Amino acid sequence: MASMSAGVAAEIKLMGAAVAAVVPPKTATNLLVASWNIRALGGLTASWDASPEASPKRDWRAVALIAELISHFDVVAIQEVRRDTAALRFLLEQLGRSWRFITSDVTEGDEGAMVSGSGSCSTPPGSSHPGWSRDRGACLGGEPGEAVRPDAVCGELLPWWR
Repeated sequence: MASMSAGVAAEIKLMGAAVAAVVPPKTATNLLVASWNIRALGGLTASWDASPEASPKRDWRAVALIAELISHFDVVAIQEVRRDTAALRFLLEQLGRSWRFITSDVTEGDEGAMVSGSGSCSTPPGSSHPGWSRDRGACLGGEPGEAVRPDAVCGELLPWWR
């Protein structure tokens, strides 16, 4: 992979500052939740600055900007993740090892199919809806869309769960 240009790094920094200006800071006593219909997150052009003729249109720069925005939250629901997981995998790399996800199949295949983990993914067929979580001691588990009480899974009741 080519190195990120100074221009892309500056754009990501500006995006982070803009998000921080409107999203409250993360604390031990809050839980920041977001939902985003990201529109066809699937293929990825292997370039920091894809040409207008590139297909797919989404490139490393776009996904790095998405990761910057997501990093300001604790839990993020993303709609419209596609069968091609190239952009999803790159997004995970950008977010880092402290992020986990679950997906649920909503358009075809077996009902309620789910995958959980980080870094490896066998996304169910069709469009899926990942739920992302920054690792603050909370555990993802159970069926997609089901909140699992953290102390039942992890052993410690977190302040924001009370």
